[in-house]
Amino acid sequence: MGDEQQPGWAEGQAVMPPAGARPAAEATPSGRPPIELASTKALTREVISAAARGTVLSIRGLVLGGVAIALGYLVVASAESFSWWFFAAAALALYLIEVGFIVWRLGRETRRILPPGSTARSWYTAPGVLALESGRGRTDFHGGSVESYQRRGAVTFLRLGRTRHRGFVPSALLTDEDLAFLLSPPTPGAARSGTTPGDDLPLELAVTAATRRDVQRAVVGRLWRRPSTYYFLGLAVLLLGFAVTDADAASGTIGVLCLGLVALRTVATVRLVGRMYRPGRLVRADITESGLRLRTDDDFEDTWPFASVRRCVLGRRVVRLDFGRSRPSLFLPRALFPAPELARLQQLVA
Repeated sequence: MGDEQQPGWAEGQAVMPPAGARPAAEATPSGRPPIELASTKALTREVISAAARGTVLSIRGLVLGGVAIALGYLVVASAESFSWWFFAAAALALYLIEVGFIVWRLGRETRRILPPGSTARSWYTAPGVLALESGRGRTDFHGGSVESYQRRGAVTFLRLGRTRHRGFVPSALLTDEDLAFLLSPPTPGAARSGTTPGDDLPLELAVTAATRRDVQRAVVGRLWRRPSTYYFLGLAVLLLGFAVTDADAASGTIGVLCLGLVALRTVATVRLVGRMYRPGRLVRADITESGLRLRTDDDFEDTWPFASVRRCVLGRRVVRLDFGRSRPSLFLPRALFPAPELARLQQLVA
């Protein structure tokens, strides 16, 4: 599943993770055969366009429009004389810049989901488990994993029940029956991925308040070391400096807005990690030869391929897997991995 907005515990992007074994071309327990979607340039353009329209025409798009209008007014207000046409041109230019950035980011995310020559798939691995697989990896969903959805042409936006994070999936991969299943609570006694939760994932850790705090600190620290954060902080300091030396109220207001964006992103990240690692929740994992299977609850399970991991960084309390430049990092409690498994993880990533 692609990310329609900045995410969280994986530091900013993905839920639909790595191509594994090809599912058998036979009827699934749900009564439908696997769906396969071949990546083409035409499909990629269609998905990007639909994802961009769905984002711009959402509440988030309205907020961006309001921000553009406010900034446009500040730009015009700093001039000697106010002009409505100059104000409209400034607001429109700022809004187009925002939309252009959205399209660029969604295009990058879509090409990760549907890299050239790849095939995305969906199928039922068990009566109560729906698997989605793409260039990002594989995620196994259970009933009730999704809080809500919206079909927007070539893409379907999903809001996850676990973290309330919003992402998108090519619509062709999900039937109406699949969406009804994702919204419905799990049937008592329905099969899980594996059998009894935890017996197929040997590594297990009970989350505590300290665990959540350690992961939050690691994610926020990484966030504050990103070039984009440095840019906004530097711009804020520069504008606030102009405001003090030249008594420019517009520069000061924009500087405060830049600081507010950094603070808002930090708070959103902390909250998202907090939802992922609630005290009392069990985190389970398994290190295979091809990837890391991870389940932070029994609603869905992610598989992250080692082929896409560039580096494994060991901290005192957190393990970080980097997926390359401008891509998300996965943060995990170090206590989840015994010493032999931690050494094996480093060896497989290397």
